[in-house]
Amino acid sequence: MGLRARLILIVTLGLGVSLAASLGLVLRIEEARERHATSQRAAALLSALAPPLSVLLTQGRVADIDNLMGDLAKRAETLGFTSITLVDGHGVAVAGTNDREFGADLARLDPFVARAIATPRALQDPPLPRWPLRVSVPVQAGVRWATLIGTLDQDRIQRSVMERRWRLVVSALMVSSLGLLVLLALLSVEVLWPLDNIIGTARRLAGGDWRARAHPRGAAELQELARTVNEAAHALSGTKEALEAEVARRTEELQRANERLEKVALTDPLTGLFNRRYLDQTLALEITRQRRAGRPFSVLMLDLDNFKHYNDTHGHPRGDELLRRLARILTDCLRGSDVVARVGGEEFLVLLFDTDADAALVTAEKLRAAVADHAFPFGEEQPLGRITISIGVAAWPVHGDHVDHVLEAADQALYASKAGGRNRVSVALATPGAPS
Repeated sequence: MGLRARLILIVTLGLGVSLAASLGLVLRIEEARERHATSQRAAALLSALAPPLSVLLTQGRVADIDNLMGDLAKRAETLGFTSITLVDGHGVAVAGTNDREFGADLARLDPFVARAIATPRALQDPPLPRWPLRVSVPVQAGVRWATLIGTLDQDRIQRSVMERRWRLVVSALMVSSLGLLVLLALLSVEVLWPLDNIIGTARRLAGGDWRARAHPRGAAELQELARTVNEAAHALSGTKEALEAEVARRTEELQRANERLEKVALTDPLTGLFNRRYLDQTLALEITRQRRAGRPFSVLMLDLDNFKHYNDTHGHPRGDELLRRLARILTDCLRGSDVVARVGGEEFLVLLFDTDADAALVTAEKLRAAVADHAFPFGEEQPLGRITISIGVAAWPVHGDHVDHVLEAADQALYASKAGGRNRVSVALATPGAPS
């Protein structure tokens, strides 16, 4: 067998093996790209829905949320979803394209929903490189309101992948056939493998592998080309690392700034408790959720008795320290799910979730006793001989069907405690016609 025949045989066999391996790799890469692109599109769509939903939830516009979900239900197939569900912070479906899920405790039934509501970022299930069947995106605007869960249309995705795969296979075969005819006439062993090495290195660099380097071998021109590619890769690698470090630094600075702004906007600087702004946002969302779920909640309005006397006698710095100690006592006595906020100079408000008026009265007495029994500095010099608080209790829906009515009822009950001699708990009068 002559040299040309041997060369043709070697090149043909080598190119055939290389073609098969490259085509398989390209198919896997294309399939991975399709998975990634599908997941990105799904996450981007849910992320685009999150801001308007957070506004609607903040404003309690339930009808608008249902209308939006109805529109998404009509377009779900076009968007690539079988269903899109909005769950609250407890994992309960509050809206979605599938009406049968409404009100269901999905967090208890589905581990993915439980993980989605507990994490501050988007999730995929299962993770790449397997096919993502579901994507979750948090709905938040400073405060976490809810979570969007999207279930992808698996059949539609698989059809798209198969179509792309067949197009890629046909295209690759056509191009490779033409290339084979040209290479068999022009290439030799001294050119083929060095060039293939350089091409493979370039592909790895294009795919993001900045550690890839070519081996200078073969003809002098190819050796020079390999060295040039290596020099370019080294320069690009340094630039990429510098850019990534700068982006990471700027991102961290922005995150810290946002966290500081959020804390300043929603917390009381003296006590570290939530402020009235945060409480108003929580109440607006809670009244909507509780109405739909049929679960009660209660409000405790607290006031520090004779605080002006304490301030005038011992000075404002000691008065500030008294408020900080009181905030710690309240926080220690409450459940982790309860919310306590400072709403005035010496006035505090506690929101008790899933708590009726009777249970709220027990909690209020517990708080009152904890404060009265605590050894505050100079407490014996107060008019009552110790530091005390007065509390007003009101519950939804017994004392009002609107958040403002419940707050007003709690405030009236607090006034009754003050008028009755302080250091006591009073429950608001039930609204005529309200459920017991």
